[in-house]
Amino acid sequence: MADIMLPRPDNVRGRFGSYVTSDVFHIAERLQELSPRLYVQAHDDPINWHGHTYNFTVCELVPPGLETFVARYETLDGRVVKDCERMLHVPFEQRFAEFEKLEAKWEEEEHQRKLDELYEQMGGQMWVDLERCGFIQRPVSYAKTNKTARRHRHAKGLVGVRV
Repeated sequence: MADIMLPRPDNVRGRFGSYVTSDVFHIAERLQELSPRLYVQAHDDPINWHGHTYNFTVCELVPPGLETFVARYETLDGRVVKDCERMLHVPFEQRFAEFEKLEAKWEEEEHQRKLDELYEQMGGQMWVDLERCGFIQRPVSYAKTNKTARRHRHAKGLVGVRV
């Protein structure tokens, strides 16, 4: 089923001709309702940034005729309108504080990932070397029904001890 084509709104720029699909039309219309200064820029060549491909950018016209970046999006859907509403109604300081918390969480996760990677490279082999040299002893579990395991437990004096 083909998308319904509607006339291109004034706040849509880029690769579109004189007609756009209905979803682009309605998102642009909702952005116009939020603020007449907001517009959608469609990229001829998608922008690849940190593993994401962005096809659209929402910008704002501010006096004296400057264009400011608002956000990039992979697709135009309801999240675009929701994000722009939030940006217009939530104070910048609060959004910035939330972003700083999120960035701190990302940095902590990255730090933990690097520590885990370092452990895998060095720490795992160190346990094997310490055990081989006799500095540590790891607990050994034996099977309870295997005859060979019973002989080992008997030889180590573990007969009658529940494991």
